Amino acid sequence: PNPPPRHKILLEKATEIGASVLQPIESHHTDSSGLKISQTPAALHWCLGAVEQSDRMLLPELKTPLPLADACKQAVEAGQKVYICAEPRRGGGRLFLSALIDDHQHAPSSPSPPSAIHGSVAIVIGPEGGWAE
Repeated sequence: PNPPPRHKILLEKATEIGASVLQPIESHHTDSSGLKISQTPAALHWCLGAVEQSDRMLLPELKTPLPLADACKQAVEAGQKVYICAEPRRGGGRLFLSALIDDHQHAPSSPSPPSAIHGSVAIVIGPEGGWAE
């Protein structure tokens, strides 16, 4: 049997962990077939299955694709902190979990454990080929 499409797995897992919005991103290495899938009945079906599996009450909003810069701008304008997941290159950048924990520990009022995220965040996951320089 064929494995499920990566887009299906991404939609299911993001729904199961509680993502409220799923925003496809257009970038240099984007597989354009994946952008189209977010607006199909199949995508809604996959998310509904994940809602049932995880006992969530709400479906995530499935948005239409946007260029990376536009999506990040919208997130910042909505008051979200944006984390772009990328492989550190030549000593630059931090791993996502490290950045999240560091940011939490330096927050003015953070008596809760580092696993707690306060406020709204946008987590940007890159295409299979990575982000273009």
